Amino acid sequence: MAQQNKEMMNHNIYAKKKFGQNFLTNKHIINLIIDSVLDGPNQGIIEIGPGMGALTAEIIHKAAKTVAIEIDENLIEFLINKYQTVKTFKVIHQDILKTNLDQLVGEEFSNLQEVNIISNIPYYITSPIIFKLLKITNPKVKSFVLMMQKEVGERILARPNTKSYNNLSIVCQFYCDIEKVTMVGKNNFVPVPKVDSIVLKFTFNKKYHDIKNEGSFLEFIRSMFSTKRKTILNNLGNYLKNKSQAETILTSLKYNHNLRSENLTLNDFYLLYNKINEEES
Repeated sequence: MAQQNKEMMNHNIYAKKKFGQNFLTNKHIINLIIDSVLDGPNQGIIEIGPGMGALTAEIIHKAAKTVAIEIDENLIEFLINKYQTVKTFKVIHQDILKTNLDQLVGEEFSNLQEVNIISNIPYYITSPIIFKLLKITNPKVKSFVLMMQKEVGERILARPNTKSYNNLSIVCQFYCDIEKVTMVGKNNFVPVPKVDSIVLKFTFNKKYHDIKNEGSFLEFIRSMFSTKRKTILNNLGNYLKNKSQAETILTSLKYNHNLRSENLTLNDFYLLYNKINEEES
């Protein structure tokens, strides 16, 4: 930590609140993150928000190619100077939410078969980044590993009949298999944030390939959690704008009308959605 503080002072770099910057300092955690996705020499890595390069310094020794996406101009200059002799490293000055990741993978990793993504993401845009990564379609991208606020990570991992379970849990589990890599206490960062963190690995494994309109399915899931304390009968009735139709659908699938959305599995939502489409076709 002392070394990173010194480096920040020498280069007049400071964590910017507007970018949600907190720089990771624990090397053991850094290696846990990298080793969770890098298990061979012929893999590419996209790093989102490299900061001062704490993760980058280890990634470049293990990956065939590393492309970092950074929004902070000061850090761009710092990273270019720091790794100017590393031919397998490239840094791009861009906002991740405006980056075409499928195009980037095609252009930057054309000679590699596998690409993974690593990021200590800004906590204030956690959900937008996750939803963007879930929509990646290039088959070279196998997984992404993200550090995020502990509370958000617990929601993503949550299972039915738990307080944390919500639409984010289901959407993530629809696209990926998810596992915890490690917990990270707040004292492992500069500056020290207010909350502890968790690192999750998302491995692409989309369920239910027969769904023709994914966007509509995901919107259905979100709507079923729009008023979490209401019964599935009320939420489904609101979604369909027809409570009588909702009663018919739930009865045909033998669901208790008094269940709540937090009691339903991903497969339950899939069955309900298909039944709605059957009724409307």
